[in-house]
Amino acid sequence: MKISCVCPESQHFSYSELKEEQHRQALEATFSEAEAYGYRDLMNALKQGYATIGCEYGENKLGKLKKFLENKRMIIKDTTRKYKFNPQFNY
Repeated sequence: MKISCVCPESQHFSYSELKEEQHRQALEATFSEAEAYGYRDLMNALKQGYATIGCEYGENKLGKLKKFLENKRMIIKDTTRKYKFNPQFNY
């Protein structure tokens, strides 16, 4: 099921409005090409991964999404400064 995540500027969209399964599906698509990404590659991969569930984000929202995903431990930055998907995250 695809949903629209593109919101008018007057509305605030919270990434927590997406269900756990939607995040999981988008992150699996994000990390389907590589196990880990540097920052720039991660941002491009997140853009493409979340587009698979119908969410299209610009650079600012992608930065906030990355922070949200890190805070929820959905993605983890390792000691080599690469970001990895944490499939055991608890939402």
